[in-house]
Amino acid sequence: MTTTDGTKPDFEFIVFNDAKEFPDFTNGNDITLKGQIDALCTRLNIECITVPNEGHKTNMDAASRCADSMNFILKYQICNPDQYLLLDSDMFLVDYFDINKYSEYDCAVVLQSRPQVGKHYFWNGIYYFDMMKIKNIHLLNWSCCAGCDVGGMMHEWLKKQLGNSLVPNTDTIRWTNQTFHTSDIYFIHHCTF
Repeated sequence: MTTTDGTKPDFEFIVFNDAKEFPDFTNGNDITLKGQIDALCTRLNIECITVPNEGHKTNMDAASRCADSMNFILKYQICNPDQYLLLDSDMFLVDYFDINKYSEYDCAVVLQSRPQVGKHYFWNGIYYFDMMKIKNIHLLNWSCCAGCDVGGMMHEWLKKQLGNSLVPNTDTIRWTNQTFHTSDIYFIHHCTF
């Protein structure tokens, strides 16, 4: 990727294309969407990696389909250790973003909480992983679990990382200026509409 002034940025933009080549509700039944994304990435000189999704023809559960795609991306990140900022396709930044504020941490995540099942995990819409520093990689798993949606199984990783530390309250992170970062985890303050 090249910027408009011809210089190379200090990051690489990668598209993980999980659009379907078959009629599907996530594509509005448009079987050309995957090809359109591939063509645009080629035109813009952006790496585009196809996420396999043939199994989604019979699996209509949106959360488990998303978890499959997220686990495919995670395997890519494990095999290609680097710093990664993932933004879901319907996410956008509303202010200047400096990844360096996360560089001292192993990860930066938006904390999710399901008190009814006693689980804390993180959201897949935006996160930062430093795959060269992150510990207990074998516990990273975007799969769902009972009472949780995509990423529910990340509660195992989070539990291991936090040890005996208390999990911060998600509402306090979201609605106050208090911070609850650990030495390894930056809990992202965020808003949703």
